[in-house]
Amino acid sequence: MAATTATAGIIVGVVTLTGLGLKIAGIIVALAGGSIFLTVVYAAIAVWMLGLAVPVTASYIIAAVMIAPALTLVGVPDFAAHMFIFYYAVLSEVSPPTALHRSLPRLLQAETHSER
Repeated sequence: MAATTATAGIIVGVVTLTGLGLKIAGIIVALAGGSIFLTVVYAAIAVWMLGLAVPVTASYIIAAVMIAPALTLVGVPDFAAHMFIFYYAVLSEVSPPTALHRSLPRLLQAETHSER
């Protein structure tokens, strides 16, 4: 967990210092044409894709820096934007192709068979 958080911190630092977060937020809003609905859809897709590569904690931290500004630019309150990002960060953990919830029964079944 410490390595994940440290890595997320490095990524957030790079994104902040280079201005990439604001550029990505601007791109999302420009693609959506200022529409709140399309901005939310594009933000959900971006957070979901980001969450496929990293754990939930890192996904939320990185998306909070890169995606939350896009949501606040179109008028979504800060708290609602962060709850939205957190929801999709958690949702990306249980969706294909990672789908960690599918591997748990296999692990439990393997433990049951190895105890016999």
